[in-house]
Amino acid sequence: MHWVKTLSSASLRAEARWDEVAGCLRIEHSWPAEEDFLNGFFLRHFDLDQNQKKTSQPQADFDPKSEPDYVCRIKKWSASQNAAWLMEDPVPEDWRDGESRLIELFHPDWEAPILAAHLVTQTPADRSLPPLEMRLGSTRGTNALLERKGARVALLVNSGLEDHLFIHDQRRSDLFAKNPSRPEPFYDQVIGLPIRRDSKGASLGDTDWNEVCRRIEQIKEQGMD
Repeated sequence: MHWVKTLSSASLRAEARWDEVAGCLRIEHSWPAEEDFLNGFFLRHFDLDQNQKKTSQPQADFDPKSEPDYVCRIKKWSASQNAAWLMEDPVPEDWRDGESRLIELFHPDWEAPILAAHLVTQTPADRSLPPLEMRLGSTRGTNALLERKGARVALLVNSGLEDHLFIHDQRRSDLFAKNPSRPEPFYDQVIGLPIRRDSKGASLGDTDWNEVCRRIEQIKEQGMD
């Protein structure tokens, strides 16, 4: 089993410096990159101070050269020399001073899982991935919760417990705040259903499942996902 961690921006970070004698970029990196692996990759400058998030999602009309920090495209990658020969564009003049710079390498057609698969198998961009099984772990769901983005959802709960997640255990983040506030729940709507059970999990009374289904269809019509 092999594992690899990639950025959600589907990019690889490294340091690069221009070698005037050899006419190539020397790229120092910590991730695996065998012969020809970086062929066809695009390179952009990475500003550590700003730590700007890049989005390299595949788009039909996406032009990598429109990126504000675009530098060049790699034509040939030599793993043994840590060297990249460039395709169309020369490096900017201010890159010819031989100083190391932080960079990001990306392929405009790849999202993070595809980049990870190519890294693990060391398959260059111009070749198809071999048959494989992948287990994908992502922080996208966690990030969506923290940023309060994503699908609109409704909470279905036993009747009488609609405020349970909001009240929680009554702890407050700031005990002495004169005007305490709680973060808004992640759900957009809460529906109490007439389903009650005793301490042993046995149903109390007959549940009208037709009514439950009707309520679910009702909230779907209101835009809940």
